[in-house]
Amino acid sequence: MTRQWIDPMLRIAICLLPFVSAEACTGEDTPVTDTENNGTDGTETEDSEIGDTETDSSSDGTDGTDGTETEDTETEDTETEDTETEDTETEDTETEDTETVDTETVDTETDSATGWLYTSGNLIKMNDGDGNPADDETVILHGVSMIDITTVSTDGGYQAQLDRMAQWNVNLVRMPVYPHDNTHGDTKPIGGWSTSNADTLFNTYLDPAVQYAKSKGMYVIVDLHYIMDITATSANNTTVRQFWTDMAPRYADDPMVLYEVYNEPINTGGTQNWNDWQPIVQDFVDIIRGHAPQNLVLVGGPKWSQKIGGCATNPVTGGNIVYVAHLYSWHYYGADGADIENQVETCHAAYPVMLTEWGGDNTTQLGYIAALIRDNGLSFTGWAFHNTWGPAMFSGGTDDVPSTWNVTTWGTTIDNFLDEY
Repeated sequence: MTRQWIDPMLRIAICLLPFVSAEACTGEDTPVTDTENNGTDGTETEDSEIGDTETDSSSDGTDGTDGTETEDTETEDTETEDTETEDTETEDTETEDTETVDTETVDTETDSATGWLYTSGNLIKMNDGDGNPADDETVILHGVSMIDITTVSTDGGYQAQLDRMAQWNVNLVRMPVYPHDNTHGDTKPIGGWSTSNADTLFNTYLDPAVQYAKSKGMYVIVDLHYIMDITATSANNTTVRQFWTDMAPRYADDPMVLYEVYNEPINTGGTQNWNDWQPIVQDFVDIIRGHAPQNLVLVGGPKWSQKIGGCATNPVTGGNIVYVAHLYSWHYYGADGADIENQVETCHAAYPVMLTEWGGDNTTQLGYIAALIRDNGLSFTGWAFHNTWGPAMFSGGTDDVPSTWNVTTWGTTIDNFLDEY
């Protein structure tokens, strides 16, 4: 191998060694480039190092490859996650959009109906506005009936009577409006409703009482209080049409007001048959629905609203119809009590029924009626919240001071019954 003296100090140290000749120490060097020398020795070393480096690199490369794969995998995972996240967000967005549309649609559809009573099968329910009828509350209306709403003004006034009524558990009050051609033998302050005094009766007597009752949380029945035969061509048929043409629009936007079409038809079309009554009352309901599409409409039947079973197969159309029956303790003196119960149960198998009049003075027979109401989940108003109109819930006292009226047996019975609700 060609000698090369890289370091002079090293050369001197070597020449001092005993076995090194003088010639060796004084000979000329053969120049060798650093590159070649470094290239040979360095290459091997560097190759080794490079090899190690390559090995390391290879190892690193393997790690790098794994790393790359890992990074790729992570990148793919990240992309996948991003994609999934984006998809999820997209889906969430789509879902939220869909839900928003549905909610808006529901709100639009139910805003005007929120708080309104409606019929569902044989039940009365209240629309809670959430768009899901399945969770709407079933409502049983329970209360009492006043006497003729204009005559109330001579017996302490509507405020005093409703204040006394509010002491009982009442959520419904019936306000009869007697027509001019059927005052039932009584002298009325303005002679009963007619087209000529319609505004006076409404503004002076009826509406103030309705608003005051509502302020106490009571629903109100506006009852056209006929007790009379009727046919398709009778004079009172015309009055009924005029009354509902005038009255129906007045409370058309009020969910607290119900309409009772005709208190007690007796003979209808010359008979006491439901099928003869149905087309007559259907005409009246059509008039109401032309002005008031949502209010509950209460429909009685022939024979003083005792014959209503025919509605099960020949109902009145128009929606939100509640059928009305009247039942008193004396009906049980003969076969009428059992027949009226059968009429009620036949109708109630398909449609809601309300007893807008019931009462009497025999506690046993009153118990029969209370059981009919309770067992069938019927709504009701008892007759009559007064100290002289019978069967009366009160007696004595000062006529124009309802707070002084004494509760009768019938009054105690219905007061206790109301406490069940």
